[in-house]
Amino acid sequence: MPAPDGTISLALDLDGSLVEKDVTPLRWRPKAREFVVAAAAAGFKLWLFSCRCAVACVLVDAETWDADDFWRSGRASPDLEKSWELYEEMRSFLVAEGVWHLMTPWTAPGKPFADFICDDRSELPDWGRLAQEIGLPLGHAYPGTSRQDAQPGPVAAVR
Repeated sequence: MPAPDGTISLALDLDGSLVEKDVTPLRWRPKAREFVVAAAAAGFKLWLFSCRCAVACVLVDAETWDADDFWRSGRASPDLEKSWELYEEMRSFLVAEGVWHLMTPWTAPGKPFADFICDDRSELPDWGRLAQEIGLPLGHAYPGTSRQDAQPGPVAAVR
């Protein structure tokens, strides 16, 4: 159900949905970048959800001594360091691609409350078909000469 102001929210998974799964460096899946740009321009609220966004996703089995060791030594656990490396890889990629500002990372546990959730664990998203179904015209992935051409629509800009 859309928000009271009519904004429709989409939760977009990263690994395996927006970008190819288990590929380094990160690489867009077909039409995924165009979909993000078009959805933001149309005023959709875009949530980026991924275990890369929430440290809790990789620390489920953390031992209590991890926290004690951190406060004693100042060293982060290997799990925490890996989590921040994955987050930074995601953020750097999306910043370089000019779309980081179009999405809000979901940092709470679980999936975001959204009108639609696009996740490869339920069905591999076909971004071109999905755009057609919700009436989004997809442009070229990199219009003009700058990747910074994409701007959020008037509703998406209110965060």
